[in-house]
Amino acid sequence: MPSLSGISKAKIVLLAVNYTIDTDISALRRLWSFVPAKVPVEVMLRILLTYLPESIEPAQYIPLLQDLDSGPQHNAEDWSLDTSSVEGFSEEEARRRVRKLRLLPLRDSGSSLPEASDPMTAFLVHRVRRIDLQSGVLSLALQLISPFLGRSRDLKIWHISNLLPVLRHNYEFYPRASSNIALADLEARDDSSSVNLLLSNAKVTVDRRPGTHNAVARDIRGLVGPWAYGDGERKRRKMHHAPLTVDALPVKLSTTIDGDASADDMARAYQLSWRTTFRWLLTTATEDHDTILQAIGAWEGPRDVDLGGYDDGMPGLSDTGVANLNSQYAQCALAVLYAAPTISESMLIGMNGILSRLSELVLGRTIADLQSSLETSPVLNLDLADLIRSTPRSLSIETALDPDNPFTKPTEASFAFLHAILLSSMCLNRWRCENSIKALALLCVYATEETQNEWLVRCIRSLSAQPNLDNRRWINIRTQLLWLWTWGQSSAAADQLNPDSVNGLFGRVSRAFLETEVLKALLLGMHHQAIIDIYLSPSRRKVHLSQEQIEQAIWDVAMNFYDNATNCDRARGGMKKASDTIKAFYPEYFPRSVRLGQAEHLLSATHSLSSYSLTLQRGVPFRPVNIRVHQDPIGLLGRVLEQNRRGYTELDDLLEIGNDLVRAGLVSTKSKQTATDDFSPPESGVLARVERRIASLAIDAALAEDDLETAHRYVLDRLPVDSDVEDQDPGALVESNGRSRLGAGDDTSWRAAFQAGRHRPRASASSDMHRLEMRVELLSHALLLAPATSLSGILTAWRQCEEELDEAVAHEAEEEQQWDDKANPRLSGQFVSNTEAYSKRTQPVSATDEEGPMGLFDVARGAAAALSKSAFPLRAVAAGAQGMAVNQNDDDGDEWQRVRKRDQVSNLVTTGLASGIGWVLGTSGVETAAGLGRAADLDIGATPAPPKDGPGS
Repeated sequence: MPSLSGISKAKIVLLAVNYTIDTDISALRRLWSFVPAKVPVEVMLRILLTYLPESIEPAQYIPLLQDLDSGPQHNAEDWSLDTSSVEGFSEEEARRRVRKLRLLPLRDSGSSLPEASDPMTAFLVHRVRRIDLQSGVLSLALQLISPFLGRSRDLKIWHISNLLPVLRHNYEFYPRASSNIALADLEARDDSSSVNLLLSNAKVTVDRRPGTHNAVARDIRGLVGPWAYGDGERKRRKMHHAPLTVDALPVKLSTTIDGDASADDMARAYQLSWRTTFRWLLTTATEDHDTILQAIGAWEGPRDVDLGGYDDGMPGLSDTGVANLNSQYAQCALAVLYAAPTISESMLIGMNGILSRLSELVLGRTIADLQSSLETSPVLNLDLADLIRSTPRSLSIETALDPDNPFTKPTEASFAFLHAILLSSMCLNRWRCENSIKALALLCVYATEETQNEWLVRCIRSLSAQPNLDNRRWINIRTQLLWLWTWGQSSAAADQLNPDSVNGLFGRVSRAFLETEVLKALLLGMHHQAIIDIYLSPSRRKVHLSQEQIEQAIWDVAMNFYDNATNCDRARGGMKKASDTIKAFYPEYFPRSVRLGQAEHLLSATHSLSSYSLTLQRGVPFRPVNIRVHQDPIGLLGRVLEQNRRGYTELDDLLEIGNDLVRAGLVSTKSKQTATDDFSPPESGVLARVERRIASLAIDAALAEDDLETAHRYVLDRLPVDSDVEDQDPGALVESNGRSRLGAGDDTSWRAAFQAGRHRPRASASSDMHRLEMRVELLSHALLLAPATSLSGILTAWRQCEEELDEAVAHEAEEEQQWDDKANPRLSGQFVSNTEAYSKRTQPVSATDEEGPMGLFDVARGAAAALSKSAFPLRAVAAGAQGMAVNQNDDDGDEWQRVRKRDQVSNLVTTGLASGIGWVLGTSGVETAAGLGRAADLDIGATPAPPKDGPGS
């Protein structure tokens, strides 16, 4: 063996390179034992790093590394070396070859290892990174680094924060993943991307089966925890160079001259490292809340990490630092609870368990479970001043982790408020009124009274839609609603609180509104006995509702049933519910209620209409609500008469329906109504006017079916003149405005009588005379009912009808005379026929009467003359009949009776006309009548009246 004492350093380096290339580790050890002083350790490590293959087993060269680290451990004289590879080189050649060597640096530029690390630590880290890069067999890296972990804290931290997470991810947690994590990739990333990389597979391998572990909690504990441990150390070292920022929030870090970080700096460094993880949890909770909620439940925070036994979780942290880190974790957990989109009862129980664990972690005491709290309905006196001063943005994801957020900052007030929200949500969930925690918090703290009212109504409607809720269950629901209103505080205390304060989930809702909505829900569910027990029983009157409010609620619900009914039958559907609702309380509990009485009349009228066929729009069935919304409910009876043949014969039933509609408040009694008039009894004259209108509709229907007899009877019986008319002065029948007093406000009665009088029946033959007489009588009735402005048209029709009657009488008399002439030969000295007297009435007025302008008295005189000719035909008959024999047959007696009846009608018409003309002339009715009589005498002369007892008297 040649001596190495004379070999230059350059040749020794070349020998080491040759031995390394040949992987002759034993020769390297012997070489190092001979010349440890001639070649620096850094050079030997760089040669190994550059020329030793990465695939070689670490066990082969670990002894060499130990020799390089601590010096040779054997006697060099026992070893021999082969130096033939460098013996032929001159010193200059050897140096030239050494200069051409391209040895790798000990420290990798991409490594997170501190720059002040020793050469062996830098070599090991660089070697591990090259093994991962060249072969990807990290098991070799673990074999290489394990023997040296105890010699360097930097190496241990690097191993925990980088190699350990990669090894666990690639070989233990996700061995079958399509892609593995590379060391270089993990070290090159920033905090946010590193957390996303380490937890990327946890989101896609979620197993929600009962009893299975939560991948997110496991990965945070075994991957993120070790990474955060080393990341915190790195941040701590960097505190001496520049202030750190995370999420654009500056973090002030204290420094020391000797480079050792204080305890506060250590705490801040760990908080910064975990802050990214908390942000990831909160962001992921918006996408997969169930998984994150399970992770929060399975992971107890930064203290719950698995460092593989190499170190404890939070080294060097003071008690304050640990408390701050726990507080940050609790704030993240609270934010995750608020981020829950939908909640089931089991989730609520789990969330309350997490809340209790967080309270014990931060405050040192637990929170009661939801089940027992709901059974006892606890009184929650909360100090929520900070919440009230905040804004809705405090519940957003962006601000949830702010240190001063009043909802998520772990304090006694925030824990108590969230527990109250969870209790409220549990109560609402049992009523199938599920809502998110965030929505309930916004409702409680920021919602206005109107918004809370809407929520309460929606919740109670959801309860009303549930089947099988008996009276006892509803009483319990009302009790729980009152607890939600004030969270158990007494009504007196709740009324004294500031309306802007937070004193319950529905704290801004008035007690009266809440009770009214509960009452309506009970009414909708037909729980009448529960209503009586709660609101009408003498022993339970403290319900903050007056009798008027209860009455109004009953009416509202009954009308809701009525408006939604599809059939007018009182024994079916919505009509039955409305009827049962009214009968349950009226008149027993509200005997003097006007509106409930009106509802009863409306139901009665609607039920009566169900007996008729009625359609307002083709193809659309008639519904009860059509009556309430119709502008003219009485006009619906006209449609009934149009669509039901001979429906006019049931006038009494129609009148009863009309009276019910009036008493139901559907017919306006005044031109302008106020709000208090809606439930006032009808005025005295309204029913009479409605009855006249219905009778008029029936008269029109009878005429449409050519039933003049029924129309005649209805006009005389249903459209009467006031009983005191004949006893008053005729001039009093006309008011100062020229409108008939009988027709004031009633424009249908006289028109119905007028239409009936103008009706020309389709039937003929023997009934013509009788129908003409009925028409004359109908027109005479119309004259008594009509206003003064309409008298001329009625009078014209009346004269035409009289002329037709005269012609019929003359024609009948002529036929009788012809029959008499055939039966008895004409004898000399026979009396003149009555037809001569009647023929005078049919002669036209002389044309000279129309020449020149006529004065007011001329008009009156002409009208009196015309009226005298038509209204008093018996004068001419009596004058022409003076020479007739006294003993005439029975037919003559009937004729006298007929003319006398017409004479009575004519006297009535004369009286009415005299009243109207007297108003025009400005005289009394008596004087005008006398004047008309004298004018008539001037034209036709005085003719005696017919005998009272007829011929032969």
